[in-house]
Amino acid sequence: MGIASIITIFISTFVIDFTIQKLNISKFIFVITEKSEQIADLLINSSPHGVTLLKGKGAYSNQEKGILICAMKDMEVDNFRQKVKSIDEQAFLIITNSERIFGKGFYVHQ
Repeated sequence: MGIASIITIFISTFVIDFTIQKLNISKFIFVITEKSEQIADLLINSSPHGVTLLKGKGAYSNQEKGILICAMKDMEVDNFRQKVKSIDEQAFLIITNSERIFGKGFYVHQ
């Protein structure tokens, strides 16, 4: 009986920690494009999230590019990707997990 209780507590703790961790995971997205101003305007006007715009230059192509940086929840990524691709089919997107994002619009579950 004692071993079963210990196993149950261990499994419960693991499930609770896993669930809290999943709630905190957000996506961090870089968009590299020649149409950065248009994409930034669309995203700002149709999304609750802000967008950071940086200027960049392709090392291989030697062309000026815009780099958009945005953070959002996992369920928003597909809609975001579709909006970007509706303006620039050639846009290069890098989407990665972020365990913790602090700031307006993001709540950290503890």
